[in-house]
Amino acid sequence: MADEISLYINFNDSSYIEGEEVSGNVICELLDDLVIESLTLELYGYAKVKWPRPDSSQRSQPRHPFVLEEDYLNQRQILYKQGEKENEILVQSGTHKYPFRIQLPNVLPSTFLAEHGGIEYWARVKLERPWKHNHTVKKRITITSVVDLNSLPKMMTPVELNSEEHQTVMCCTLGQIVCSWYLERIGYLPGETIHFKGEVKNNSGRSTKRSKVVLMQNVRYYDQSGKTFHERKTLAMVSKGQVRARSTDRWKEKIKIPLDLPPTGLKSCSLIDLYYTLKFKVTVNRVQKITTNTDIVIGTIGLNQESPFSAEDSPAEPEVVDISYFV
Repeated sequence: MADEISLYINFNDSSYIEGEEVSGNVICELLDDLVIESLTLELYGYAKVKWPRPDSSQRSQPRHPFVLEEDYLNQRQILYKQGEKENEILVQSGTHKYPFRIQLPNVLPSTFLAEHGGIEYWARVKLERPWKHNHTVKKRITITSVVDLNSLPKMMTPVELNSEEHQTVMCCTLGQIVCSWYLERIGYLPGETIHFKGEVKNNSGRSTKRSKVVLMQNVRYYDQSGKTFHERKTLAMVSKGQVRARSTDRWKEKIKIPLDLPPTGLKSCSLIDLYYTLKFKVTVNRVQKITTNTDIVIGTIGLNQESPFSAEDSPAEPEVVDISYFV
């Protein structure tokens, strides 16, 4: 037998920005005339983290994970309310539409989900009837905080990274490897392209294994005592093969930033920090690696300046590489 009540939440937009007004309609479909006490919409949001505790010296004791929660949003709007019981009114069968508008706070951390924690926002509708079980439905809502790159310092500042190391095999020094990388700026939007240049100069007598540049998402979780737990995820990568002995490999490449990334930082969240890193890595041999990193900032409002790379100077499309090969 079909349910006599069906509830649906329809938002006017697929996602919202902190400080905006969330609007839409709650659709209530009734198969029969019913007495309804109230119909209420609630918006709520929270962060929750859960990660394993470090090994304990008392191995016989069970290790419970760290579990912490933090609330950011709890707003309620009554869409329908019945009068006094002696004046109960039947709500007629059919489809009923109840519009809603709720103003979001000006400061909220962005929606974010990861393996050991995240920030979620939900809309929940509750229909109450006298002497009956409540009917409840909920729907996830995406909220993004504002990160204006123009208000942050040094977003257009180029970055130059230099590193070097001597290749050694069986305690024998075979020569020096020098790496130089150049990044046009550090401030970007989701969906933009990171252009970079590089040079791997192999002055040793043996070829290197491979080189790669990786865009990483880094998550740091906190507990109330200051303990932290780290989580990293590869978002995009370009790679090249070996650099032969006494030769130089020059890079002029690009990495596409995924469109669905939340911005850097999760403001007003004390449990989770989110940041992005561009990692340049040269695998010299089985034991030696040369790695340099630089943080980049992902925002929601872009820089008011054109890229210094002209259309004629745009790098070619990078080779698609199986990331699991390098794990």
